[in-house]
Amino acid sequence: MLHDLFLYDWRVKQPDRKRFHGFRHPRIALNNSLELFFLNEKEQDIILKHMWPITIIPPKYVEGYVISSVDKYCAIKESYNHYLEYFTKKKSFRYAYIFLCLLFFRIV
Repeated sequence: MLHDLFLYDWRVKQPDRKRFHGFRHPRIALNNSLELFFLNEKEQDIILKHMWPITIIPPKYVEGYVISSVDKYCAIKESYNHYLEYFTKKKSFRYAYIFLCLLFFRIV
Protein backbone atom coordinates (compact mmCIF):
# COMPACT_ATOMS: atom_id res chain seq x y z
CA MET A 1 0.00 0.00 0.00
CA LEU A 2 1.27 3.40 -0.90
CA HIS A 3 0.30 5.18 2.32
CA ASP A 4 3.49 3.93 3.99
CA LEU A 5 5.88 4.36 1.05
CA PHE A 6 8.62 6.17 2.92
CA LEU A 7 11.99 4.68 2.10
CA TYR A 8 13.69 4.71 5.49
CA ASP A 9 13.42 2.97 8.85
CA TRP A 10 11.84 5.54 11.13
CA ARG A 11 13.02 3.68 14.25
CA VAL A 12 16.69 4.36 13.42
CA LYS A 13 17.78 7.87 14.39
CA GLN A 14 19.83 9.74 11.83
CA PRO A 15 21.15 13.30 12.10
CA ASP A 16 19.91 14.41 8.66
CA ARG A 17 16.33 13.34 9.38
CA LYS A 18 14.03 15.51 11.45
CA ARG A 19 11.73 14.15 14.13
CA PHE A 20 7.96 13.80 14.11
CA HIS A 21 7.75 10.88 11.72
CA GLY A 22 4.00 10.55 12.32
CA PHE A 23 3.41 14.08 11.06
CA ARG A 24 5.85 13.98 8.17
CA HIS A 25 5.55 10.53 6.62
CA PRO A 26 2.19 11.02 4.84
CA ARG A 27 3.70 13.85 2.75
CA ILE A 28 6.87 11.82 2.11
CA ALA A 29 4.81 8.77 1.12
CA LEU A 30 2.68 10.88 -1.24
CA ASN A 31 5.74 12.39 -2.94
CA ASN A 32 7.33 8.95 -3.37
CA SER A 33 4.06 7.53 -4.71
CA LEU A 34 3.65 10.36 -7.22
CA GLU A 35 7.16 9.69 -8.55
CA LEU A 36 6.22 6.08 -9.30
CA PHE A 37 2.49 6.14 -10.12
CA PHE A 38 -0.29 8.36 -11.37
CA LEU A 39 -2.74 8.94 -8.52
CA ASN A 40 -6.16 10.51 -8.67
CA GLU A 41 -7.41 13.06 -6.11
CA LYS A 42 -9.07 10.42 -3.93
CA GLU A 43 -5.91 8.30 -3.68
CA GLN A 44 -3.80 11.36 -2.88
CA ASP A 45 -6.24 12.40 -0.14
CA ILE A 46 -6.19 8.89 1.35
CA ILE A 47 -2.38 8.84 1.49
CA LEU A 48 -2.12 12.36 2.91
CA LYS A 49 -4.74 11.90 5.62
CA HIS A 50 -4.28 8.29 6.68
CA MET A 51 -2.71 9.45 9.95
CA TRP A 52 -5.87 11.27 11.02
CA PRO A 53 -6.47 12.58 13.75
CA ILE A 54 -2.75 13.47 13.93
CA THR A 55 -3.02 15.23 10.57
CA ILE A 56 -5.81 17.44 11.98
CA ILE A 57 -7.78 17.64 8.70
CA PRO A 58 -10.04 14.57 8.36
CA PRO A 59 -10.20 12.51 5.17
CA LYS A 60 -12.65 13.64 2.47
CA TYR A 61 -13.68 10.14 1.48
CA VAL A 62 -14.99 7.07 3.30
CA GLU A 63 -12.04 5.07 1.98
CA GLY A 64 -9.71 7.41 3.86
CA TYR A 65 -11.43 6.54 7.14
CA VAL A 66 -11.22 2.84 6.29
CA ILE A 67 -7.47 3.01 5.55
CA SER A 68 -6.87 5.09 8.68
CA SER A 69 -8.78 2.62 10.87
CA VAL A 70 -7.12 -0.46 9.39
CA ASP A 71 -3.69 1.18 9.70
CA LYS A 72 -4.31 1.88 13.39
CA TYR A 73 -5.55 -1.68 13.96
CA CYS A 74 -2.41 -3.12 12.35
CA ALA A 75 -0.17 -0.82 14.41
CA ILE A 76 -1.87 -1.91 17.64
CA LYS A 77 -1.59 -5.57 16.65
CA GLU A 78 2.12 -5.21 15.77
CA SER A 79 2.83 -3.40 19.05
CA TYR A 80 0.95 -6.03 21.05
CA ASN A 81 2.89 -8.86 19.39
CA HIS A 82 6.19 -7.04 19.90
CA TYR A 83 5.64 -6.50 23.62
CA LEU A 84 4.21 -9.97 24.12
CA GLU A 85 7.36 -11.46 22.60
CA TYR A 86 9.55 -9.09 24.61
CA PHE A 87 7.97 -10.03 27.93
CA THR A 88 7.74 -13.76 27.30
CA LYS A 89 11.49 -13.92 26.67
CA LYS A 90 12.25 -12.53 30.12
CA LYS A 91 12.79 -15.16 32.79
CA SER A 92 11.07 -13.13 35.48
CA PHE A 93 7.92 -12.93 33.38
CA ARG A 94 7.95 -16.67 32.76
CA TYR A 95 8.32 -17.41 36.47
CA ALA A 96 5.51 -15.01 37.33
CA TYR A 97 3.31 -16.64 34.69
CA ILE A 98 3.99 -20.13 36.07
CA PHE A 99 3.35 -18.91 39.62
CA LEU A 100 0.03 -17.32 38.63
CA CYS A 101 -1.03 -20.45 36.74
CA LEU A 102 -0.24 -22.65 39.73
CA LEU A 103 -2.05 -20.27 42.05
CA PHE A 104 -5.05 -20.04 39.73
CA PHE A 105 -5.41 -23.81 39.27
CA ARG A 106 -4.98 -24.44 42.99
CA ILE A 107 -7.84 -22.02 43.76
CA VAL A 108 -10.11 -23.37 41.03
